[in-house]
Amino acid sequence: MTTLVLLSLFFFIAIFLLSKKFSFLKIIISLSFLLYILLISSDQYERFEIENEMIKFDDNKDGFYSKDEITPKFLKLERELISDTGSNLFILIGYPICLAYIILISLLFKILQFINTKIRQN
Repeated sequence: MTTLVLLSLFFFIAIFLLSKKFSFLKIIISLSFLLYILLISSDQYERFEIENEMIKFDDNKDGFYSKDEITPKFLKLERELISDTGSNLFILIGYPICLAYIILISLLFKILQFINTKIRQN
């Protein structure tokens, strides 16, 4: 939850800073692409960490895991790596989700900007 709030705050500030120089369409497209790349990169890093952890179980370094090398912890790591279908699915449908998220943040920014101008006018 706190990650989502911090991420929203980051993008809100980015929109505020970029809105003076760029159009909202360019801001929305670039920030949604940035979010998409960040999420995919973090997921790939997690997969990399799991694979590196699994490599530690290969005692004879032959690339295969014998019955002696397979432990409950190894099986847990293997299950994590194999059963993670959300990562593969996110690569396909993640950008529209990121785009919708950034559009929501942008709309919130525009609403708050409108309220701020109305308050200053009165």
